[in-house]
Amino acid sequence: MPTFKQLNAQKAALALSPKFQFSTVTADSISEDAGVYFIARPTISKYGEKHEQILYIGQSNNLRHHLYVEQFIGHTDTARLKKRLIADYDYPEIMTFEHAQKFLTDNCYFKYHLVETQRDRSFLEHGLKFSLSPMYLE
Repeated sequence: MPTFKQLNAQKAALALSPKFQFSTVTADSISEDAGVYFIARPTISKYGEKHEQILYIGQSNNLRHHLYVEQFIGHTDTARLKKRLIADYDYPEIMTFEHAQKFLTDNCYFKYHLVETQRDRSFLEHGLKFSLSPMYLE
């Protein structure tokens, strides 16, 4: 079981990892390895401060397949974030999967961190959900 120090190190590594914009990402630019990821969008607070709003946190045995095929271009059965965006009353303009994909393309990015073991991925994923409070939880 990872220690809190190890989890914090992984969280810091994820924060420092490169951003992949949905508008420009290709499948080949995403690792096929296992890891933990978050999907976010930049926002501005009511005080004018820039920050990122974490929409979704997840893990996968194959990040390329999960992020690109399932989350981004996926449809009904696999695109969990798109389903949540469509159901969210805060986004009345998102009524279809096509609208949700346009929202991701125009507004969102993701970051990921490679994590080898399932157990470590689960600990990191749940630790991130606790500390980053994403909009959508599973």
